[in-house]
Amino acid sequence: MRGFLGVTAHYMDMGRNGGSLKSVLLSCDHFTGERISEKFEQICENYSIKKKLDDIICDNASNMRKAFTVCFPATTSNEAEDVDDSNLWEEIEPDAVADIESSCRQQQQHLQCFSHTLKLVIRDGRKETNTLSSQMSKVTKFCSLLHSTCGLKEAFEEQLGAKRSIPSAVATRWNS
Repeated sequence: MRGFLGVTAHYMDMGRNGGSLKSVLLSCDHFTGERISEKFEQICENYSIKKKLDDIICDNASNMRKAFTVCFPATTSNEAEDVDDSNLWEEIEPDAVADIESSCRQQQQHLQCFSHTLKLVIRDGRKETNTLSSQMSKVTKFCSLLHSTCGLKEAFEEQLGAKRSIPSAVATRWNS
């Protein structure tokens, strides 16, 4: 199996219609675990976005957590104390002070993907309770038959409509 690092950017486009959420794929390349941090830094440099990042969201794997701890270490207490130095604020317009303080205190943070975390909780809960294993086994067998038997597929589509199907569960897909 090969590992890939997909990097997307999500931002508000404040155009004519009052703003809309935009998403862009910045990169999707093969990587090795040791090079995640280096690859992400390179992508940030290519697009000049490192200072524009607010949150980094990825799965819960230890290599990802480590990579983003290296890329974006927490702000040190000295940097936070510098913001409290009153001499810095003497020549700044009062209206701008609140915005500047907010920006200075904001830290980039690594967040775990909620969808991935929820899938792990459900998977672990199913293992612990074992209540749905019989039903899930039946659904899995039916899906396999549906995808491999022409007659069953035709009958299924006749009842529910053409090009309808039941997606197969994929252990590595977060939302399957």
